[in-house]
Amino acid sequence: MTRTYERINRVYPKDENGHTSAARSYVASVDKFTFTIYPGDNNHMTVTKNGESKTVYIENSTEYTYNLLKTKIQAIDGAKGLYEFIDKALFEKFMDSHAWRVLDWIMDTMKEKART
Repeated sequence: MTRTYERINRVYPKDENGHTSAARSYVASVDKFTFTIYPGDNNHMTVTKNGESKTVYIENSTEYTYNLLKTKIQAIDGAKGLYEFIDKALFEKFMDSHAWRVLDWIMDTMKEKART
């Protein structure tokens, strides 16, 4: 299963009084994220950000919705559960900051784990 979402990164410059306003914002960049899980493999997820991909290890956990570590992510129902959480958060735009945090963590901090 694969999903693709775009994140618009906005800049909110300050006025002469040091205040920001959404009316004065502009688009600084757009990031395109794609995340994939594989049938029969509930321990790996591949995330692609602007053409750069990384496959990471997802461990099944009964304690955490997600727990971000450098070498793995612990998530309820493994990769499938994490995939469903991210997809639902981004689609419904509810708790989407958590979903973006997970995707950024994967791309910026985690060590890649090849699928075997």
